[in-house]
Amino acid sequence: MAQKYDARCRDAILGSSGTGQDEQIQAHRQAEQKLHGQKLMEDMKRETIYYSVTRGHHPEIKSHADEQKLEVEEEDDDSDFDSEDLALLNDTSLGIVHENAYREMRADMNREREMERRREQFKLEGMEERQALEAGVNNEYVVLTFEHPKMIKTTHLSWHLNELAPRYPDTKFIAVDATKCSFLVEKFKIKTLPSVIIMIRGKLQDKIIGFEDFGGNEAVTTNGVIKRLREAGVICDNRGKYLKKQPRTQTMLDGMNYQI
Repeated sequence: MAQKYDARCRDAILGSSGTGQDEQIQAHRQAEQKLHGQKLMEDMKRETIYYSVTRGHHPEIKSHADEQKLEVEEEDDDSDFDSEDLALLNDTSLGIVHENAYREMRADMNREREMERRREQFKLEGMEERQALEAGVNNEYVVLTFEHPKMIKTTHLSWHLNELAPRYPDTKFIAVDATKCSFLVEKFKIKTLPSVIIMIRGKLQDKIIGFEDFGGNEAVTTNGVIKRLREAGVICDNRGKYLKKQPRTQTMLDGMNYQI
């Protein structure tokens, strides 16, 4: 207990000014500390105001601040729907446009599938002589081309006929090997290759010799072949119409003793 009392006495003596006015001195010190704190706060406020005014008028800082403000405004504009956005969302015509585009896409897909089916079903068919005779008699419109294994021109023409065959399913496209069809070669007097025989309702309609009628040796195109076959009346035009021509009297079997 004595030690604790001595410590308190020592602290009281050291904290005393010895003037007998310790309380007044302490109050004065507290008042000065309070005034000092207020002064610091006022100085900080003045510095803040000065910093804001000076920074706001600094050209580079002001420009950067304006850019940031613009970005914030743009973000706010993008994030909010206005009346025009709502009207666009409620526009039923957009649904109609989407539906029409979908229908067109489906129609294109269906046309492509139909064309693929036709390519498999309707094409230039290579036949033996007896098969070619049967097809010529049993089909209303027939295109018969004579090929030769060593003549590239006949293969070239057959390629074009095979390309257009799926477009004209009502016409039968046939290819025969001229070296193995002596009856047909003799009957139609085939002396030059390539040669194409056009038959309509079992009668000879036209005979196309060489490439001249198709546009020449180097300029033969599928469209050129289509044009010539339309002129022969063996394939239809874009309206589904066939050109009417006076057929020849010769048929597939006329004048020949050939049993099918």
